[in-house]
Amino acid sequence: MNIHPIDQIESISDFRTKTDRVLKGLSDQKMILLTQHGKTCAVLVDPSDYEETLERLRLAEKILQGEKEIEEGKGVSHAQVIKLSKTWLS
Repeated sequence: MNIHPIDQIESISDFRTKTDRVLKGLSDQKMILLTQHGKTCAVLVDPSDYEETLERLRLAEKILQGEKEIEEGKGVSHAQVIKLSKTWLS
């Protein structure tokens, strides 16, 4: 996700006074950085993008866990998976 600072940064004071406008803009921008005294203090994210990001993180964690298990010799061979999958479908 690319962040374009000119379009996607709002100060906390602007957010407080223009909350409705800023939140409406969130659906177009997907992410808004909130600043306080010139430094980022919070990030507003579109709810659907947030859910998508969480799903990607969960998948990445599962992949890393699987790779770790394979390195530890806990993996299952392709032939074993095919054999097991046939029992799942019957």
